[in-house]
Amino acid sequence: MELSVSEIAGAKNKVKGEAVVSKFGFVSLGALALAMAVAVGPASAEGFTGFYVGLQLGDVGGDIDQAQSTTVGGAFTVSVNDYKPNSLQGGAHIGYNHQFDKFIVGAVLDRNYVNFSTADNGPGTGGDDYNVLTMNSITTLRARGGWAAWPNTLVYATAGWAWMQDGTLTINNTVAATSTKESHGADFSGLTYGLGAEFVIGENSTMGLEWRHYSLDDERISFTLANNNYDIGVEPDLDAIELSFSYYFAGMLH
Repeated sequence: MELSVSEIAGAKNKVKGEAVVSKFGFVSLGALALAMAVAVGPASAEGFTGFYVGLQLGDVGGDIDQAQSTTVGGAFTVSVNDYKPNSLQGGAHIGYNHQFDKFIVGAVLDRNYVNFSTADNGPGTGGDDYNVLTMNSITTLRARGGWAAWPNTLVYATAGWAWMQDGTLTINNTVAATSTKESHGADFSGLTYGLGAEFVIGENSTMGLEWRHYSLDDERISFTLANNNYDIGVEPDLDAIELSFSYYFAGMLH
């Protein structure tokens, strides 16, 4: 019976959002945003209704499981070391909210650029080669639903679909001629979900703080050059924390 990538990899200690929060001091920035929201004064009854655009900056990292087959199309029976990526991410977003009394629903589309270039640091039980995974962007389309806990503060949950794109997976041989260097494109997609808060910091402008998890589907990538003839299964499991700034076009804050 073929095993999943996560079953081959076993239980892992993952890089969690709490460490990233500490690294960038985003908790302190969130507290500052809350203080600014209180200073701005009450928002209108329409509050967070309207179209908005903005920019975001944060950090993403975690654990990317991988496993190897002994033939192309075969079961994943060979354990291979995992990747431990960590990268700054930054990009832009566009969205829409509608407020009903204290409840807010909406949708957001965002794109972040990342700079993953992470190696598996040599073999598990699979030979003498090491592999390198690179990734350049993450796009999400998500629903948001929340509550205006205070006049100038929105707390919310978010969920949707994510695409991790524009990547490559490369076999690099440095120890013995057990395989041939070979590269293939690597794209992933899957569920994303998270929690966040958004604070009014000025007329038509907000600051947000969000944690988001990416649970992406495993992908099988085939390597068919001489001495290769096997597949690698890759399954990303990542966490991100980001700070955002948004501008609302209408229906906003005073």
